[in-house]
Amino acid sequence: MDMSVHAAPAWPAAHAASPELPAENEQEPCIIAGLEPTGTVRRAFADRGIADSALSFQPDLRLPCGKTVLRLERDSGEPLNRAGTLRAVWHRPPYAVRLRLVRYDAGSAVPLVLDEAVVGTRGAFTEFVQGTERVAVQLLADALCGSGRRLSDAESSYSALPPVSGMDGCFDHLRARWADRLRSEWWSLGFTSRSPREILRAGSLGTVQWLAPALGTAYCADPFPWPGTGKVLCEEMPLTGGHGRIVVLTERDGVFRHDGVVLEDGEHHSYPCIYRENNETFLLPETTSRGGTMLYRVSDGYSLTPICAVAEGRRLADPTLFRHEGRYWIACTDLDFGSHDNLVLLYADHLDGPWHSHPVAPARIDIRGSRPAGSPFVVDGVLFRPAQDCAATYGGGIAINRIDVLTPQAFQESPVLRLLPDAGGPFPHGLHTFVSDGARTWIDGKRFVLDWPTLRQKLEARLRRRRSAGVSG
Repeated sequence: MDMSVHAAPAWPAAHAASPELPAENEQEPCIIAGLEPTGTVRRAFADRGIADSALSFQPDLRLPCGKTVLRLERDSGEPLNRAGTLRAVWHRPPYAVRLRLVRYDAGSAVPLVLDEAVVGTRGAFTEFVQGTERVAVQLLADALCGSGRRLSDAESSYSALPPVSGMDGCFDHLRARWADRLRSEWWSLGFTSRSPREILRAGSLGTVQWLAPALGTAYCADPFPWPGTGKVLCEEMPLTGGHGRIVVLTERDGVFRHDGVVLEDGEHHSYPCIYRENNETFLLPETTSRGGTMLYRVSDGYSLTPICAVAEGRRLADPTLFRHEGRYWIACTDLDFGSHDNLVLLYADHLDGPWHSHPVAPARIDIRGSRPAGSPFVVDGVLFRPAQDCAATYGGGIAINRIDVLTPQAFQESPVLRLLPDAGGPFPHGLHTFVSDGARTWIDGKRFVLDWPTLRQKLEARLRRRRSAGVSG
């Protein structure tokens, strides 16, 4: 089956077909401003089937001018390529910056926003610049082929970013690098008695009961309750390395205990998304090896029967299976596009496929609310989708999004609530998963810990890399 994202057609045909862009002389190339025509940028356009002759890069073009211009900007209106624009936001809170693709009509300096994305600003500066270029090219290519994202008024008003603050990016990057070297993540499962409806109304999780707050040798994350059984599937991950595996926890006398292994085969497995239909249970775990995403039928004895390969040739993170208006859907993040900043949708008429890519791909580009964080849920007939806020840190919080449009042709959602960890609780550094079983709402929490065995492993691995580089040099 063909699971690839459709390549954009060359500029003239796409330009004529796009509802957002005015029809012009097909021989006249599109004027692109605010983006430098680096080799990376030109190759990215070529990979999407857009001929170089169809683009006229005039990065520093002054407005207004006598022709229609597409410009890449920050939400402040500064062109992306203006000196210091990206350096000013790199590695500084809120660790996210909004990019927008704007059209200026001939003779006008009034912007019309065609598309937007929110990208993370952490990591090495060169990586940040390259990631920004990647997203900018995606916005342009999608606009040229008429498949850009459509943002609701609620999205634009809710998700205004706070002003940049904090120390210079160089210092913050150095601090973060040493923190990553010295600390490890410790996750635990937790639950609250509040239902999703009550959480939406109150704007908070309420009291959370944590299963394993103390530091140990392996942590559990990604809780998915198994409907009708009192069991919970989750990822179990050794703190000092190794692969994640899918295990079952069973409640006995109010205590959850390890009750078996569902999936362990030498590859890393996590995020055991459970789907129940017609008295059958299906499991769609995360397996990030290329083409590894597999849908299984799971028995009460924890044996797995493969149903279909979902996305051959692709690497999908946190694949989330659900049903909406007569179709099966999978929400996920495509790791070849980015680690935490994109939402990709697949759909099918039958569980065994074929699975088709949504034409708007990615359907959303936002470091603060794209990557899935649990199964969608319905309140008062409205579908809501939990997503991860990964701006400040991976799994730093949970964004609850209301799905306004979901069809094989269109997608739109609006953020309604952002859940952040309790700064005074045992897991103050992250929330990652949000799944309800009707009686409880399950989450997982993160805290950074100083673990000497893990720190020793990191230091030894770093020494081996340095020695290897010295020998090869």
